[in-house]
Amino acid sequence: KAGAGLRAAGRGRSRRKLGRVAEPDALPETFQRLRGILKRHVPPLVVTVDGARDYSLAVDRPAIQPEARRYFGGVNVRKNYVSYYLMGVYGDPRLVEGLSPDLRKRMQGKSCFNFSKVDEGLFAELSALTDTAATRYPEVLAHFPAGTLCTVLRAPPPGAAARGLLVSLRTPP
Repeated sequence: KAGAGLRAAGRGRSRRKLGRVAEPDALPETFQRLRGILKRHVPPLVVTVDGARDYSLAVDRPAIQPEARRYFGGVNVRKNYVSYYLMGVYGDPRLVEGLSPDLRKRMQGKSCFNFSKVDEGLFAELSALTDTAATRYPEVLAHFPAGTLCTVLRAPPPGAAARGLLVSLRTPP
């Protein structure tokens, strides 16, 4: 069949669409708005990257070495969209339970939200989610001791329920 080679090479797959392809002029404004949501949390969070297309925050943990800082979140401008990363969502599955269907559609993976333009309603919801994540993140990090590989369990095993934060700890090989 014609085009079968393209599909075999991975080019024929459909991708989840974020609406129209973003106009290049919308991305800088979208980046600045999403950056502003994170920037409200400095301090206590620490800016680790602050560029024209990239912004990142971390939790400062000077007493814990070698992991003195843990990534909290960030904003990156991509070719056709802006990505908003929020690690608190990955570490605390309770945060995604109340997401609206529209914000959930923007979710890519476990901790990333993609936007091609400013959306006031979704940005307000994302701002509230970020506020909650910033409040709970120290509790999440308490379950991740330095030097230990940790895996957050998405579904609780029978009989387990430590306030919704479930962590499987294993020592490095």
